[in-house]
Amino acid sequence: YGEVLLIGTVGIALMLVGHHLDLMLIEHFRKVVLVEHEISMTLGICRNLLPAHVIDHMVWSNGKALPCDRFEEVTILFADIVGFTSMSSKLTPQQLVDLLNQIFSIFDRKAVKNKVYKVETIGDCYFCATGMPEKDLHHADNMLRMALDMLETTEHLKTPAGEKIQFRIGVHSGGTVAGVMGDKMPRYHLFGPSVQAANELEQRGKPSKIHISDSTRQRLSPPMLALMQGDDPKVFYSKQASIIE
Repeated sequence: YGEVLLIGTVGIALMLVGHHLDLMLIEHFRKVVLVEHEISMTLGICRNLLPAHVIDHMVWSNGKALPCDRFEEVTILFADIVGFTSMSSKLTPQQLVDLLNQIFSIFDRKAVKNKVYKVETIGDCYFCATGMPEKDLHHADNMLRMALDMLETTEHLKTPAGEKIQFRIGVHSGGTVAGVMGDKMPRYHLFGPSVQAANELEQRGKPSKIHISDSTRQRLSPPMLALMQGDDPKVFYSKQASIIE
């Protein structure tokens, strides 16, 4: 009888140990799933801020500096709101933030559609590029489509004060270098004469028009060049030497 009792006791103990181990394994699995979920969310946020190859380098390089990337064929766009200073003075800070968020969120979706890399926003300015970080043989065409989408989606947009919103857009094609600056809030930024050229084209542009350089014009396909024809085309180009690399 004693042996039977001992065997029964051992059996119950083993069952309890097994149950405890099952609970431990379940808890461990739950923690693994939570960690994987957190990692996935973190990487998702990072991918919205930096290109994939930059993220990979930051994860696996043990803090080594990322070498800059050189791109020989890109098209760069700058766009800003005409009369932004005067317009913003008539809005509350919250209204201004909501308005810019509405506009730039639309532009972000158009960027995905047109294979455009968003570099950053600076106040009311939207800065983006095609042909990088992945090469794109049709970078000029895709950027012009992006610019046209930007004008179309804001054509009937007004501020809370009732003012019409107009964008001035500058586009230039050429070469550039890109890299990450600093450790805090890093951004993958572009540098070089092409960036300056696109910015200057925007500054010399006209409301609700797309001001492109001759360098961009030379890279456009015939259907896109046809958009520059007519009595009042949305696209016009400039030959000024000061904006050519």
